[in-house]
Amino acid sequence: MRDRSPTSVLAQNQNAGAKTISIHTSSVASNLVARGRSLYEVMTLLGHSDYEMTTRYAHLAPGHLQEAVEVLQSAAKAAHP
Repeated sequence: MRDRSPTSVLAQNQNAGAKTISIHTSSVASNLVARGRSLYEVMTLLGHSDYEMTTRYAHLAPGHLQEAVEVLQSAAKAAHP
């Protein structure tokens, strides 16, 4: 079975002679978060070892935080009618 981790996929593409482009890590993270990807996904894709580095991009997804608050509010109302 082939390793499909992000770093492995990149290495496989480079070994196959695929052209790569240089993209600034913060641009990748910013775009992923702004498009609704989870901080865990960003952390994993960028190879961060913990959330400290990744959380600096959390402010780019305020709408998702509002959605989370609404879910919690609905759950609280259902639990305590």
